[in-house]
Amino acid sequence: EISPVAVDLDADGRRELLASAAERSILGSLKVSAGLTKTWISIFKYDGGRFSSGTLGEEFELALQGITFNEHRLLVVTTEMGDLAEEGGKSHLLAYSLAP
Repeated sequence: EISPVAVDLDADGRRELLASAAERSILGSLKVSAGLTKTWISIFKYDGGRFSSGTLGEEFELALQGITFNEHRLLVVTTEMGDLAEEGGKSHLLAYSLAP
């Protein structure tokens, strides 16, 4: 599991909660393999006594491995999904620049 990250994405003085999300195949549901078909970053925002949710960026056909925030950049580590016949794939570091 990847720990959620609290970040003020829109510079309104309130933090949004970023969390990893995934869609699993039937193999993933049965715990036979990770079975991820796609992943994405979910955003949860508390405003006016209510929570709203959305997504950040595109969906990935990669497994999310980590999310962190550094200055004005959101950094995301992904790994290519392997299958039963091979080991995991290459890892990637993605950076989203956020306006100050």
